[in-house]
Amino acid sequence: MPLWRTFSKRNHRRARRITQFLLDKDCKLVVLACNTATSAAIQDLRAHFKKPFVGMEPAIKPAARLTQTGKVGVIATKGTLESERFHNIKTQHAQGVEVWMQIGFGLVENIEAGQAHTPETEALLRQYLAPMLAAPIDQLVLGCTHYPFLAPLLEKITEGRVHLINPAIAVARQVRRLLVSAKDLQRCPQIPEYQFYTTGEVDIFAHQWSYLFPELPLPGFVCLFPDFKPGLLPRSQRWPLPL
Repeated sequence: MPLWRTFSKRNHRRARRITQFLLDKDCKLVVLACNTATSAAIQDLRAHFKKPFVGMEPAIKPAARLTQTGKVGVIATKGTLESERFHNIKTQHAQGVEVWMQIGFGLVENIEAGQAHTPETEALLRQYLAPMLAAPIDQLVLGCTHYPFLAPLLEKITEGRVHLINPAIAVARQVRRLLVSAKDLQRCPQIPEYQFYTTGEVDIFAHQWSYLFPELPLPGFVCLFPDFKPGLLPRSQRWPLPL
């Protein structure tokens, strides 16, 4: 599911349309790979569809459990940090822990523009992290699915003194657990095929892939939802993606 910086009734309808599109492809489970979309839409989607949904949420619980300084940091989008879901998670799991929060203004835009490792992005991160490092925090929650692309810069800035927590690992484990529980996890004897869909321009998606995943081939089956962008043809190209 895509990232939205803000949510409206129109975006809720759009989330349902995208979910229906995926269910029509016989998917067994839907992951909302966006903290903001999870906060705003997952309850609505669960109410409208019977398939299981797994959402993203800032990993405050493990951060609070692991901290030795009693101070943890969360860097996320405005929509995530201002959501009721985030507030509830922080209240429930961070009792007795000081939580430093920072909106990552400009970070998503820089990453999508291929500027994840530029001096400009490093300057932004140093500005955002300075109060946290002075606290000092010892755990930093990456509260946006874009932010793992910033891990090399974050390691450089924190000089290894802060543990970075990427919630995606826990999400992958939850997906596997649900599929095993439903007896829907299958072993594929041959190299599987992958399909990628985008609600935006195919060429832009392909260009972003090339600099975000330079070690991987350009993915195949990059298509558009025809009802969002009518008249543009999908690009098809088979390839094996390493697991």
